Amino acid sequence: MDKAYVIFKICGLIGLCFCGIMLHKNNVTGKNYNKILNAIYKYSLDQLNNGNLEDLTYLYDKIEPYQKTLYRLWDYGYKNIVPKDVFDKIEPYITQ
Repeated sequence: MDKAYVIFKICGLIGLCFCGIMLHKNNVTGKNYNKILNAIYKYSLDQLNNGNLEDLTYLYDKIEPYQKTLYRLWDYGYKNIVPKDVFDKIEPYITQ
């Protein structure tokens, strides 16, 4: 067999593995973003019902960009999507 052909096949296999990993990571990241958005929504509703109006809209501004979370390949959790202080507020509203 030709060496170039073997190298081409190996590079293609590595590319396919990377695409599979990124497809899985994209699925997990999307689900985690939905969990965080739903938790912020439930927290905001609870704050509205209790009469606290001071920190309702800025929580959505604190969410990390999707691509930044997607390309952090070792992080499959949802704790780093928002800063620690925001996560502490919405943690009771996160449903599994």
